[in-house]
Amino acid sequence: MSSTPGRLTLLTAHIFALLGPSAAWQSGWSWSMVNTTINPPPPMWGSSSMRRPRSTPSHSFAGSFTPETTSDDYVPLSAVPDIYDVINMDNTEFDDDPSSPTYGGVKFGTCLLAACVNATTSEVDFKVVVKDKLNKRKRVQLTVYWNFGDHVDETAQDKYFDTVTSIIDEYRFNGLALDLSEFPIQKIPAMDVDDDDYTRPTTPFVVDYISTLRRIKARYDDFTLSFLLTSSAFQGSADVYGYHRTGAYLPLIHAFRADVSSICVHHFDPSNDFRDRDGVRVLDNSSDYWVAMLDRPLAGFTVVGKWFPPFPASQVIVGARDLKVDAVRSNVLIGLQCVTMGQGCEGVRIQGGPFPDLLGAAMYTIREDESSGGQFRQVIPTFFDGIVPLSTSKPFINVSAFNVFYVDIFYVNADSFTNRSPQLLDGE
Repeated sequence: MSSTPGRLTLLTAHIFALLGPSAAWQSGWSWSMVNTTINPPPPMWGSSSMRRPRSTPSHSFAGSFTPETTSDDYVPLSAVPDIYDVINMDNTEFDDDPSSPTYGGVKFGTCLLAACVNATTSEVDFKVVVKDKLNKRKRVQLTVYWNFGDHVDETAQDKYFDTVTSIIDEYRFNGLALDLSEFPIQKIPAMDVDDDDYTRPTTPFVVDYISTLRRIKARYDDFTLSFLLTSSAFQGSADVYGYHRTGAYLPLIHAFRADVSSICVHHFDPSNDFRDRDGVRVLDNSSDYWVAMLDRPLAGFTVVGKWFPPFPASQVIVGARDLKVDAVRSNVLIGLQCVTMGQGCEGVRIQGGPFPDLLGAAMYTIREDESSGGQFRQVIPTFFDGIVPLSTSKPFINVSAFNVFYVDIFYVNADSFTNRSPQLLDGE
């Protein structure tokens, strides 16, 4: 028989099921259609297999927080808007003071009473606010800048492990963010000449860093791990020279594919020269720039002749630094529309797209956004709220009166349904 539904409306789930009454299935199957409206829609499922729903929101918004009071536009942690699902505590540095007890490790440079003269928040109050954020199911991650040089031997590894976990334990942070956005990529130590397989690194400082991070991750039960990269990091490490010179981060992020919560590609430096897959320069004052930024992590690329698989879009975040300028804000939104919905694309498209389950976006610093009117906070979450998943995968549903059957659920507007599923309109 033929089933021809009319034009669909937004957020209406049309369920097509092959129904077979258990008592009389031998008499044959019949196609039936059930319409129902679901608002809000259920969470998306994985594309390759049915996974348990995520405990975090379908989209996530992150921002860096610096606990200092030295600037006029300081925003206290208690005033950080709840729209941020992830807060990266961005005030750590490597301790190079021989007289310090944490020498050779990492220290957390909080500007709190009584250590900081200009402080307005005490250590006790700061911890109370962190606990409040955690109670609201926020991720409060310690941000540590990548420094492979701290993993040259076992003693250095232990110092890194001890100081990082000590900070996490002291403030009860529930995640760790490794930040390469400000670390000069030229300062990354070169890999060994014969180390050219990112899946099996042999360079000691890379192997040791992976080992240290695994120790930290294994120490905690409910703990997230995130990586922050510059937009130029991916494109500069594909050939033999680039991989050996600046590609040490690739085996690291590959090793944690199954564990990483987010890979954030940041637009940290507007002067970054970015080129598409054809080697054509993409200007940073265009919407194409934001598409090109996400191309390699979402579509994959070749590293020294070996394919580097893409990350699931649900792990990828795009980072912005300044959205107070109308033109920049417009370019970001057009670029995100191209990436997530396949609409408004100009010269650059990502193979395999669109990616409606792109995890979200990050603001360089929460303080900068708040001081410029909160454009990121006001605009970006609203954009992601408007993304409509094209379809889910096919979970099994058990209905007592019928045998098990598959269900397709579409959340689309009438036009996109017409373009993507003509066979359902034509019937059979």
